[in-house]
Amino acid sequence: MTVIRKLPRLVQDGLKALALFVMLLTPLCPAHAQLPPEVQADLLQDAIIENIKGKNLAAARDNIAKYRALGVNVPPAIMMIDAKVAVALNESLRAVKILEDYFKKFGTKDSGYSKALELYKRIKPAADKQRQAKAKADKKDQQAKAKTDEFKKFRKAAIQGDAFSQTSLGLRYELGQDVKKDYAEALRWYRKAANQGYAWGQSYLAEMYNYGKGVKKDYVEALKWYRKAAIQGYDFGQFRLGEMYYFGRGVKKDYAEAVKWFRKAADQGNAQGQWRLGNMYRLGRSAKKDYAEAAKWYRKAADQGFDFGQYSLGKVYDNGQGVKKDKAEAAKWYRKAADQGHAGAKAKLGKK
Repeated sequence: MTVIRKLPRLVQDGLKALALFVMLLTPLCPAHAQLPPEVQADLLQDAIIENIKGKNLAAARDNIAKYRALGVNVPPAIMMIDAKVAVALNESLRAVKILEDYFKKFGTKDSGYSKALELYKRIKPAADKQRQAKAKADKKDQQAKAKTDEFKKFRKAAIQGDAFSQTSLGLRYELGQDVKKDYAEALRWYRKAANQGYAWGQSYLAEMYNYGKGVKKDYVEALKWYRKAAIQGYDFGQFRLGEMYYFGRGVKKDYAEAVKWFRKAADQGNAQGQWRLGNMYRLGRSAKKDYAEAAKWYRKAADQGFDFGQYSLGKVYDNGQGVKKDKAEAAKWYRKAADQGHAGAKAKLGKK
């Protein structure tokens, strides 16, 4: 029994009316004394019952939250109402938590235990689904926050002049990772890193010129930056410089120079360089035609999962070039390349 409920009915009604008036007035007049928690709880309990009668479930939920915030003991009847309101609002997970709290506090002693247990069993499966969905959403939010934090960290370091962070930031802008894709911004950060002599930044700046991303396509400028990175021993820069000589982009076509840079990249384990070097041996371009040597380099690239290397290795087994002809082995490597989407390998296997 609360304070008000101990009084005669007529007095109760009068005090409730006065208390309600004071509660409404208090936010406007902070100087008014706060009602005792027990009185507020009594009034809220009546308001909750009226909310339920009027089917205003959201208001009932809010009033129950206010009731709990008072710090008074929540009676089992209010907890049951809270659980039922949660179920009606499709908040099964919240309802289950309320009922678990109910069981913890009252056990089997309360007269409503049987109905509470029945409700709990009925909504538990739905609550488990909501729990899984919430956990998945929370994980997604955490991952998004981690990415945002990482982006901020790279940006801060990039602004402070760290070349690795400048290149990483440029890559994020180029690919649209954790930020809107922006080639011009990517170019800006790659240039900052490149101007510091950072090979990774130089190679990526060269890529922008090579493919015309955020800047007019310029093979001469691309060649310049690939060379800077290659001279520093950066394998990707060496591979790309070899391609520039192979295709004659920004420089006169020169197979011997192409082989030189492909080999440098290949010797460092660059799969693309290994595949290109294999091609030079297979085609006999500035290197004596040597199918066995070609197969060796194709295998190195293929073993790293490079689809072009896998396809080319499949072809040498298919044709018996540098290796014993083996259709099964050829199909194996075609399949590996096809699984990565290689069009030529799919055609060999008759796949679309």
